[in-house]
Amino acid sequence: MTDGVSVQSLLRERVAEEVRALLARKMMTGADLATAIGRSPMYVSRRLRGEVAFDLDDMERLADVFGVGVSDLLPKPEIASRASRPPATAHYPGVTTRTSEPSPRPRDNRPSGHPGDHALNRTGRLPRHRHPK
Repeated sequence: MTDGVSVQSLLRERVAEEVRALLARKMMTGADLATAIGRSPMYVSRRLRGEVAFDLDDMERLADVFGVGVSDLLPKPEIASRASRPPATAHYPGVTTRTSEPSPRPRDNRPSGHPGDHALNRTGRLPRHRHPK
């Protein structure tokens, strides 16, 4: 079931992306769109950010406002099907692929102990010498 949920959230985000693009093309703000479809600015804002999906009635109103078909608000089929598949990988000899895990931190070769014991302190600067008064 988690695959279905991730595809739904991806679809919600893609529709929001397309609506944002249409807003930019029409030089409209989210508040302008909210007024045009009869919703509150907060309602439209949450949907434009992809937090909540536009419902079908909203999609119909959006299509009317933008002068496009409802299907034009949906991602293209190749994009939607590509999102549900794992990314394709190619093998190139001598090239290693990155993993999703972060690489380990490099070893700290700085000497331990009091910073005044060394020529340079931990910040890489010479230690300050205080002159007696």
